[in-house]
Amino acid sequence: MPADDTGRTAGTKATAAELMDARRPSERFAALTLAAAQRDLRVALASNPEEMAGWARHPEEPPWTDPVAEYVAWVVRMVEAERHARAGAVSSVRACEDYDRSHDRAVGPLAAVIAAAIRRARAAISAILGSNPVLAQRARDDVLNGWPEDDRLAVLALDAGPAEEAR
Repeated sequence: MPADDTGRTAGTKATAAELMDARRPSERFAALTLAAAQRDLRVALASNPEEMAGWARHPEEPPWTDPVAEYVAWVVRMVEAERHARAGAVSSVRACEDYDRSHDRAVGPLAAVIAAAIRRARAAISAILGSNPVLAQRARDDVLNGWPEDDRLAVLALDAGPAEEAR
């Protein structure tokens, strides 16, 4: 049988590594970075210096000396990290859209998986950056919690194969 553009012969099943690569376009990493940065910023803003002063420190770190100043510095770092992740997500989507105009990333036997992953990541970024806080929170939750579970289930389904899925 002739090989496709991945070098695999027709009728052979994709490997778990190929499936995971197909499920992880560049936009996915931008969405993950943005969702994590926003989560971390929310944690920082929901905390306070007194609470932070009670947190255990790593044995190699010095004890808290000025919890208020350290808290303010932490919040500033989290705000900057979120701002950087926001700009990175927008930049990633734009760069990938530019690339997609002249190259088709969704090719080969996993083209549908690649296309779906790109759409899902771009939709998540759009929702997270959008004006609806409820949709943004749902998108963050999906990115941080739903995507890893979906990956796990996709690999299990791949390993099960058609004979086991029919059971």
